[in-house]
This record gives sequence, structure tokens and C-alpha cells, in this order.
Amino acid sequence: QAVETIDQRFAMVLANLRYPSLKKLLARLTEIIEKRGTLILAGLKIGELDDLLEVYTKTHFKCLWTISELGWAGVVLQKIA
Repeated sequence: QAVETIDQRFAMVLANLRYPSLKKLLARLTEIIEKRGTLILAGLKIGELDDLLEVYTKTHFKCLWTISELGWAGVVLQKIA
């Protein structure tokens, strides 16, 4: 099912997508994640992590954890209530 057609909310969402897609999906992911819900993102190149964090933590999420290995990065975010 396409994320655009989802009509429910989730306590946790995992997305293994590249940064351009994750940037485009910010508004939609914000809508489908419950308050204080967890968003786990992977599939990022290390050089994209800072940009992603700036975009996602500007208003809707706070960063709980990041990891990087072999040129790739992942992040765990929590939706701000």
C-alpha cells in the first residue's frame, strides 16, 4: 500500500529509503505517526544525515539515536507531542 493512501496512525514506522524520498515524505510521515511515536529511518548515506536531521527535527521530531557504518547511516526519531 502506498504511504499516500494510508488512513490510520502508527506508534512506530520504519522506512529504509534514500534521503530525497524521506524529505518528500516528511509531511505524510508526520501525519501517520502517533504523538510520541517512533520513526526509524535507514538507507541514508552518512553525508545526508545532517541534512535529514535538520529537516525532521525542525518542528516535528526529536532525535533519539543515530548510527553509521560503512558509509551508511540510520536514525531513530520521536514525534514531539
